[in-house]
Amino acid sequence: MNKTDKKDYFEENAGPLIYNITVEKLHLSRSVSFGGAGVSIVLLAAIVAISQSSVWLDLAAFCLAFSIPLFLVLGATAENHIWGGPDAYSHFILTMKAPRFLFVMVGSYGALGSATGLVFFHFNIAAGIVFLIMAIIAYRLHSHEQKQLVDHLRKNEHES
Repeated sequence: MNKTDKKDYFEENAGPLIYNITVEKLHLSRSVSFGGAGVSIVLLAAIVAISQSSVWLDLAAFCLAFSIPLFLVLGATAENHIWGGPDAYSHFILTMKAPRFLFVMVGSYGALGSATGLVFFHFNIAAGIVFLIMAIIAYRLHSHEQKQLVDHLRKNEHES
């Protein structure tokens, strides 16, 4: 995939969702990101409280060590753009479209989801499998709904 393909993929799947950045959207982005870090920390505390060692929990802790800093970077980035005021909002769009930040977004959520699944696998393999299947279904449902929303927003852009 070349640079043009990446841009087209982003535009096709998420473009209209991040245009027209407002301070409210930045506050939401910051809150969700810091919330993701908080959930990661709570899950890490639960792993420590279990006080058992297993490959599943060791891998979950590794995933959390990955997700916490990434969520904090996302939150701090939104915070910087809030402090920058309206002139910084268009820069936020450019930042989020940069490959390194796409990695940060996907990495933070992916690592937290993986850690959660690994905790399920620690307690019960069947529960871990159910979590994995449901996570895939939820992701596919969300992707489908997001695509429909993007198509709807594009249709409204062209009509107005």
